[in-house]
Amino acid sequence: MPGDRKRMTVRRLLLEDIINSKYYKKEGFEPNFIITPSGINASRVEVVGTVMDTYQNDEQTYGALTLDDGSEVIRIKFFQDLKAMEGISVGDIIQVIGKVREYDDEIYVQPENINIRGMNYEMLHLLDVRETKNNWKELVSQVKKLKEEGKSEEDIVNEFKGSKFLPKDVESILKYLDADEQFETANEMDNGSSFSRSDMHESEVEEEGDKRTVLGIIEDLDDGEGAGYSDIIEKSDMSEERVETVINDLLSDGTCYEPKPGKIKKL
Repeated sequence: MPGDRKRMTVRRLLLEDIINSKYYKKEGFEPNFIITPSGINASRVEVVGTVMDTYQNDEQTYGALTLDDGSEVIRIKFFQDLKAMEGISVGDIIQVIGKVREYDDEIYVQPENINIRGMNYEMLHLLDVRETKNNWKELVSQVKKLKEEGKSEEDIVNEFKGSKFLPKDVESILKYLDADEQFETANEMDNGSSFSRSDMHESEVEEEGDKRTVLGIIEDLDDGEGAGYSDIIEKSDMSEERVETVINDLLSDGTCYEPKPGKIKKL
């Protein structure tokens, strides 16, 4: 059942893994995700790096931390609630756990948890990431060889039973090797993205604001079986078309699901 769905595994990655990945948008309550050059499938990530820049707009509705881990640079974006940014300064080493998002050809991280760490934690993170990448490269090589031998996906998954690799890991690699057939066309990241403060998108802030508004309405109207679409539209100040777009986004990123036709519920 969607309501019983467990949270996605957090993958420890370098920023270059995220920046150079392919981003996939999914329909329904399945979360969007990336596939890294190593074949790692990730929706939620842990990254560690040094804060190079901080930004908050005048309205306090948008904030960003520019993070550098020595391999690449990425933005950690905050919408509406900027409290998590308090106490974080340029030069701090921070650990960020959050969801990978994509907007206007830029991949970024929307944080769930942030902690200030030290150099020792950063080194341990780096060692763990390297071990993980080596394991996945080994898995990719083995799965690719079996696939070229003509083995079925079921047989390939069975080949790894009892090994250090989980079935879901093998399945992810199969998707990685045959991505064009398995998924919708992805918007591939342009590695020349700018991280200038001026590169702000009012529509992006508005989009996140609309999501929070609709989500609040859903929570208020939920009678235990979810909130009705018509009731959500009636209570909001948005057009029916806009509400439908926002609800589809909430379903796509796994924030909500449909327990029954015409009803939407927060996970």
